[in-house]
Amino acid sequence: MDGSIKKVRLEQMLPIIEEKISSGGEVSIPVTGRSMYPTLKQGRDYAVLSKAPAHLKKGDIPFYRRENGSFVLHRIVGENEDGYILCGDNQTEKEYGIKHSQVIAVMTYVERNGERIAVDSPAFLHEKYFHREIRFARKVGSKIKRTLRKKK
Repeated sequence: MDGSIKKVRLEQMLPIIEEKISSGGEVSIPVTGRSMYPTLKQGRDYAVLSKAPAHLKKGDIPFYRRENGSFVLHRIVGENEDGYILCGDNQTEKEYGIKHSQVIAVMTYVERNGERIAVDSPAFLHEKYFHREIRFARKVGSKIKRTLRKKK
């Protein structure tokens, strides 16, 4: 082996990820995108995934697959008869109807700068409550920005 890094599509790794998680192991994947910023940052953080419990609760961060095939790591903000309601911490639009069968794993730790931070640690729980509380303010702020841009 020449020591180079080979990039592989997540879809190609899915059987290995599912096997590792179903046997009680953990999988660490790099965070991509900005939907969970600043809680999770691309290029800095890795999400450590473990087997999801039979039922997830508000605040959990599942790794799931949308019906269109894309993989997502967002926070559960609610639940209704159609399934889980999810939203990225850096987003205002909620995603409805995510079924438990779409959940591949749940994030249990974030690896940041060589350190593991448990999602149930005080530092991480602060992020959970902070973003939940300011979601409405961010939504209003986004609408104001769009309105101002249209007027220009």
